Amino acid sequence: MIEWREVLLLFVGLALGYLFSLLFRRRQAARGDQAGTAKATENEGDSASVASFGQQLAEQLARYDLELEVSKLREDVAKLREEVAELRAARNVSPQYAEALGLARRGLSAQQIADRMGISLAEAELVHALSRGEELFKEPGFDELDRPPR
Repeated sequence: MIEWREVLLLFVGLALGYLFSLLFRRRQAARGDQAGTAKATENEGDSASVASFGQQLAEQLARYDLELEVSKLREDVAKLREEVAELRAARNVSPQYAEALGLARRGLSAQQIADRMGISLAEAELVHALSRGEELFKEPGFDELDRPPR
């Protein structure tokens, strides 16, 4: 599988090859006569386009590197948010059941929690229900602002 570094090296190699070919033609043109002078003016236009190509390539590579870094940072932020949510939940729970609550939030069933933690199935079911939080108590069709008056 071709990685992005290999593609980058290929582009850099192609750009260097092009630059060397332009340099070679320019030296030949400097040695030549009138026909060489015409080629030299043509090469000046080519060197400007090469510089523009090089600048565009550098900008695209920098943009690609930034996009990679941003995506990695977003993944890290998502992981940290999950950890913060677990820590907040654990803070509000008895230390005895904090690990069981963490297991329930990761999606383990009540039976698996009971087996792993050595607690009764009833306790595990209670922890499992608490881990789902307010989802169980929300009424369908009602938002926070649309609740009927009490």
